[in-house]
Amino acid sequence: MEIKQIGKEEANKYDEDIKILLTDVLKKNKIKGMNVETIYSNMLMYIEDNSAIIIGAFDDEELLGFIWAYKIQKNRETRYHINYFIVKEECRKNGIGTKLINEIYKMAKKNKIEKIELIVTEENNEAINFYSKQNFKFERILLCKEI
Repeated sequence: MEIKQIGKEEANKYDEDIKILLTDVLKKNKIKGMNVETIYSNMLMYIEDNSAIIIGAFDDEELLGFIWAYKIQKNRETRYHINYFIVKEECRKNGIGTKLINEIYKMAKKNKIEKIELIVTEENNEAINFYSKQNFKFERILLCKEI
């Protein structure tokens, strides 16, 4: 398995795989109103202007998963915000997610990033357990009410 940054060429080569992974994560997390084509177009735009870091896990010519983060300023500190972190369902529990996030940690240290943040839904126990093992801590709680 190879962990490497996804540039525009790789994103175009693996466009269908990326869109399938995005569709799966939107369905799993019951996220409505988001269009996979728009998300993918934004990914290409952010790759081109270097405002996002996208790291992929590859086995030969197969994309197993990816992590997409971007830099933000919050409370006078620089952070990476993980926007999407997806590993194929059948490839989970094999250390792929750990390798992907470890690559983000390396890039954060290299770029003097102070924190890494993300949002996870309350029902996504698999993700919460993974991030807990990675020593992520709750910083704030977002409350919502449907009207």
